[in-house]
Amino acid sequence: MILMNYTAPNSGASATAHVVTQVGIDFSGSNMLTATVSSFVDQDAYAAGKWPVWTQTIPIEGLPAAGQDIQAYAETRLIEAPPADAESPYGNRYVFANGTIAANTASTPTTTDTTATSA
Repeated sequence: MILMNYTAPNSGASATAHVVTQVGIDFSGSNMLTATVSSFVDQDAYAAGKWPVWTQTIPIEGLPAAGQDIQAYAETRLIEAPPADAESPYGNRYVFANGTIAANTASTPTTTDTTATSA
């Protein structure tokens, strides 16, 4: 989860908790991934299962190393400061620059093994 103040462009609502909810990897050789980020009013709103105030897809140059946690990789890349000498062709690439990564405190769904066993 990324923490920082952000104003949703669709409504002007303030959001402070941002969750990478989906990551797509382009295996065609473009060396890109896209992170879908949902922005919530705050951590409590996310933990309570409220709807995000804004969701956006952000292209990120580069791919995680084999075996690396892809969500953590995306979060780390999303909070990078923009390069001083270059502009991204993607307008929203650095919207979470200088944010802070925090543990996701919301409970996650669990699966239960319902396989029957015999004695």
